[in-house]
Amino acid sequence: MLLCASSWAQDNNILSTVSPKLKQLVSHYPETLKVLTNALSNAFSNKTVRLYYFYSDDESEARAFHYYPNTAGLPEIVLCVRENQKPLDEFASILFETLNSKCEGGFAKLFQDASSGAISREEFAREILQYEFEAIKNTRDLLATLKFGKKDINESYYYGRFIECPNEFENFLLYSKKVSPRRDAFEEYELKYDSLRKMNGDLNSFSNSPASKK
Repeated sequence: MLLCASSWAQDNNILSTVSPKLKQLVSHYPETLKVLTNALSNAFSNKTVRLYYFYSDDESEARAFHYYPNTAGLPEIVLCVRENQKPLDEFASILFETLNSKCEGGFAKLFQDASSGAISREEFAREILQYEFEAIKNTRDLLATLKFGKKDINESYYYGRFIECPNEFENFLLYSKKVSPRRDAFEEYELKYDSLRKMNGDLNSFSNSPASKK
């Protein structure tokens, strides 16, 4: 089940597009609104973005993700964030996905290379995670500038995970497995690679079939 809120990227009134509990958080900590609107403005300049909320209790799933519909009539970027989490985690999720979406060009090339078989499964997963690693470090650094109350920090799932993220990529891979033992992001991206290769193979099979040439 999805709840939807949408806005033009240029619109700084982010409070009109997020959940009530996140509105309360940014009202209590005004600097969070400044950080978030600056990130949105920098990432989505001259683009449209839509925010979707979903519900899940499955901790093996990502709490947030983004994608590019690339379809006429739809927004250029969609952010999906789990609603049933603490407001500080919701804030961190939106901030991270906003920063992560700035790698659109790099993601697009990796998906194209994976589809054509130009890179291996391991290379694909590793390079995706390297992009995400940079976004995580940027999120960490922004969160470190904000002063949250002890209660919000203690209740947060993400805050400590972001703040304690190491600076080196290899250490980050080990750290990720430690803090998220129920989710294997590397394996997820390898499976994504397989689906891209299969999709490309299916398309090639169709284009080479006699029926498609009639």
